[in-house]
Amino acid sequence: FDYTIFTSTLVNKQWSQPAIAPFSGNFRDAAPYLSPDGRLLLFDSRRPDPTFADNSINLWYVKRTSEGWSEARKFFEPSKNSPDEPDVGRDEFGPAMDAEGNLYFYSFRRPYRGGAHYLSLPPDYQQVILNEELPDPSAATFVSYAYISPDGRIALLEGRAQDRNDRDIFCSCKDSNGVWGPPREMKSINSRYYDGVPTLSLDGNYLLFASNREVERRDLAYSNLYIIKAEELLMECKRPRD
Repeated sequence: FDYTIFTSTLVNKQWSQPAIAPFSGNFRDAAPYLSPDGRLLLFDSRRPDPTFADNSINLWYVKRTSEGWSEARKFFEPSKNSPDEPDVGRDEFGPAMDAEGNLYFYSFRRPYRGGAHYLSLPPDYQQVILNEELPDPSAATFVSYAYISPDGRIALLEGRAQDRNDRDIFCSCKDSNGVWGPPREMKSINSRYYDGVPTLSLDGNYLLFASNREVERRDLAYSNLYIIKAEELLMECKRPRD
């Protein structure tokens, strides 16, 4: 697959025609994620770099400046692999960041070749640890995209539907002891089609996601973007289990 990052601007309550982001369009770029302070845009990319394995997908970012976005820069240590790592383990996907600057991502690197969440810590991102505490409902899917709330206590996760051969959105919250609860299906928004790539608006009021559910307008076939108020959905996530 070949992916490109686009931007659209809300002007007078109308979204502009999507345009290719100035740092994208030449290589496979995907999974854009805005840091809580709005200063960094993270993404995964197959763009070539002499320090990475050929044709591998790695973690990159651009900085917001007064003149727009900077040149793309790499997260070197989180993207680095051992020399004997098979091709499937050389890819890193779906970067996410909380307000402390903690970097979350997903990979099939050794020893967890079935896929797992990883965490890299600021300020230099030299350390990479297996994030076993974060729930992973992505079994038998290609990759688990995740959103992490700025305070690091809410996770929205894309994973395999429990009773169908498609993907759904799950939510997990930390309890008062800082322990992640098991992933809970967000039944009020999931469909029998693909639902994924969840995120919250910066103010936390709206949940945005993608879905290829059926629509009446034929010009809107295939996958579309959806937005819904988040308050009741997050209450559903935080509600104690029976």
